[in-house]
Formats: sequence, structure tokens, C-alpha cells
Amino acid sequence: MNFEYEDYRKKPEPENIGTWPTYYVPDRFIRGYLFKLFLFFYIIPVYFFGIWLFADLTTFFLYFIMYDIIEYYSIKNRIQNGQ
Repeated sequence: MNFEYEDYRKKPEPENIGTWPTYYVPDRFIRGYLFKLFLFFYIIPVYFFGIWLFADLTTFFLYFIMYDIIEYYSIKNRIQNGQ
């Protein structure tokens, strides 16, 4: 056992944010979540295409669901890795 390199202390339990449709975004991730939401749904389409692509509410809702699922797994993975 090399105590200089290994941390043998008991690690705290990872935070439970819930399952996907009813999860909550922890306080430390809210700014990033909102920034990415605004960036992917408004800034990038307007910058590259000159228009807001989600004029149809159904399209926006489907893209939002996909974004939210990806962001849920990203947040869950960062919590598991100790961030």
C-alpha cells in the first residue's frame, strides 16, 4: 500500500438526482445547463443559418427532449466521477 498515491478514505455517496423525466439539475450545474440550452437552441442556429430553426413547436419539443436526455446522462456521469 503506497499512501502517497492511493486515497484509501471512504468516498461519500454520489448525489442522487433522480430518474430522467423527473430529475433536478444540481445548483453547481445550473449555469452550464442554461448556457448550453441557450447556445444550442438560439445562438448556433441564428449564427450559422440566420434564422431560428424551431418555428414549429413540435420540432422544438423533440429537440429539447433529445438535448435533455443527453444533458441528464452528462450530469449523472460528472456526479459519478466526483465533480
